[in-house]
Amino acid sequence: LRFPAVLNLSSDGVLSYYDATGIATENSHKYALDYGISNVLRRLKLDDDGNLRMYSFSNDTRSWSIVWQALMQECDVFGACGAFGLCTYRPKKTCSCPPGFHRVDPIDDSQGCDYNVPMDCEHPTKLVLATRADYYYSDYRFDAAVTTLEQCKANCLKDCQCLAAAYKAQDGDSLCFL
Repeated sequence: LRFPAVLNLSSDGVLSYYDATGIATENSHKYALDYGISNVLRRLKLDDDGNLRMYSFSNDTRSWSIVWQALMQECDVFGACGAFGLCTYRPKKTCSCPPGFHRVDPIDDSQGCDYNVPMDCEHPTKLVLATRADYYYSDYRFDAAVTTLEQCKANCLKDCQCLAAAYKAQDGDSLCFL
């Protein structure tokens, strides 16, 4: 049995990432806030919100406290607002739905959004621009031939299976994900 990668949490509070060859990659060591303090009980946990955190146990307070976390901003956690959800800070994390969508769960905004009308070839659609939005593009189809926002939008609109388009232009390169 081989693992493609290994995480190791040492007793002094160093979390290390090793690739499939057993080599620690650059920037692969993360340090707990209480790094170097001996005789501290620590644990690494993937919490319900999707963030990986390191905890230390305090004998004085008899409680666990966070001494490191992978992502500092809640909105950076993949799926923080569910499918099609938009995550913003006002001043705390708030999830909302883009125009044409509604919350899946009216009480829990982290459950994501669903479209108000069926998305298929029978119902015409339009795209709504969401500026300054970040996206996780690994789940989407990449269109390398696209060089402009208008081309990206047009490719989505002519594909009745396309639910959204994400376009990013930076440093002379452009990315279009459908």
